Amino acid sequence: MGTSVICICLLCILKIVSTLSISEDSFLENPIIEDDNICVSEGCVRSAASILANVDKSINPCDDFYKFACGKFTTDAKVDDDKLAQTTYSAVNNVVIDKVRRVLEQPIQNDEPRHSKLAKQMFACCIDERKLEEHGISSLQQLLFKVGGWPVIMGSNWNELDFQWTDTIYKFRDLGMSVDYLIDISIKVNPKDTTSHIIELDRATLNMNSLYLKRGIKDKMVNSYYRYMVDIAVELGAEKQMAKAELRRVLDFEVKLARISLFQSLNEIKDFMISESNITTLTNSYPKVPWKEYINRLICRADNICVHDNQKIMVIMPSYLTGLEVLLKFTPKRVLANYLIWRAVESSVAFSNRRLRDRQLLLQEDLFGRIARGPRWVECVNVVSSVVDLAVSSMYVNNFFNLKTKKSSSKMVENLREEFYRTLTNAEWMDPITKKNALEKAEAIEEFVAYPDELLDYSIVDKYYSKVQLEDDSDYFRSVLQLIKLRCDKSFEKLHTPVNKSDWITHGQAITVNAFYNLVENSIQLPAGELFL
Repeated sequence: MGTSVICICLLCILKIVSTLSISEDSFLENPIIEDDNICVSEGCVRSAASILANVDKSINPCDDFYKFACGKFTTDAKVDDDKLAQTTYSAVNNVVIDKVRRVLEQPIQNDEPRHSKLAKQMFACCIDERKLEEHGISSLQQLLFKVGGWPVIMGSNWNELDFQWTDTIYKFRDLGMSVDYLIDISIKVNPKDTTSHIIELDRATLNMNSLYLKRGIKDKMVNSYYRYMVDIAVELGAEKQMAKAELRRVLDFEVKLARISLFQSLNEIKDFMISESNITTLTNSYPKVPWKEYINRLICRADNICVHDNQKIMVIMPSYLTGLEVLLKFTPKRVLANYLIWRAVESSVAFSNRRLRDRQLLLQEDLFGRIARGPRWVECVNVVSSVVDLAVSSMYVNNFFNLKTKKSSSKMVENLREEFYRTLTNAEWMDPITKKNALEKAEAIEEFVAYPDELLDYSIVDKYYSKVQLEDDSDYFRSVLQLIKLRCDKSFEKLHTPVNKSDWITHGQAITVNAFYNLVENSIQLPAGELFL
């Protein structure tokens, strides 16, 4: 506990400094006037000005330091109609996404890297709302056909004898859809052995926070979500009265999922920490899920077995699987099918036509307050930065960052670490054992500053996307699914590989606007987006 707090304190120091805009000459070109020990470089002057702009001098810092340091920001900041809040983070992020936009809008050149063409192609597809309207809901309708149809639309033509919920999940995996609607399955660094990976099973990802969803349809927000479900189904061809009846049962099922996702006792909180299992134990404890088939079908290549009976599996909340076992036993197939297809449809609305996206916006207004629709380009930059994150990060650092700036930032982190280590060494309030552990951990901290060098190598980034083939650049939705599937494939492939703590893919999200400490890696991460220029 003590060493974790100490590392977090170091991160706080780093965070304060990293939020200041770093000029190329801030640390390297004689920034100090030796007589007065005052930095007057361009970077120092701009950094000082950014701090003073937020200071409220009318407040005594000894009475309320927060208001003194940030008072002007809280009173002068303007929240745009399409935003819920304005923070110093969002202000920096606005600068970063505008730079990304400028790169993505540039015409595609014949000789530019493949990953760059891919990112620009995706952005062009997203920004072209005319083509999205031409496609209408056809992409969603094709999705419904591929996964066996949506009972609420098919009515009596849907045959439950043809349905197995696991088969539907497998189809989602093959198409690039999420497979976490009943059980969240992922590959993580093993907390008990940080040199290896482990399968992690967690609770379902839900459309709403479980604390709200558990209240049921009488809650205003949950009722708004239910009406949204019905409207989307009707837009896709469902008869309204049938949609209201069947999706009410779907909502009740999702409410039950929310309730079993929450802790009911102190013992469950204790169980939450880590519960190691394997396929054999899971099969005996929760027989409603064909665990060996299910895990292998999702993680391995088709028809391959790469996860065996004794493979270690980390179960985050065993009581959730107990509750899910009961739900799977007593929930009709039609309700399960309607729920799974609903979740797939809802996750796809953002890539559909304006009518469906406007209905999604109305839900957000009900849940979070009045929100205007932001510029389309902002939405498209965010989508492209998510589905081809490494490509966009490579483009960003190659256009807006240079080696001199990275060296300046690394030197800053190095100076902070040295001072932090010196402070720890001289600390008198720590007992000898705690201090020894803290010093060892501080000494072992790794640094990931700005970006991994691999992002500068076009051939390496191109290789990552080598299997992506966008056959039809006008099919925006299918292109997004293909890229999401690639990322899922790459993640699952890590299971049987040793942990590489300096992996460029893991640390390649250079446009991230955040500075943070990774507890599992014991690393400080300061992406290029945080060091905006």
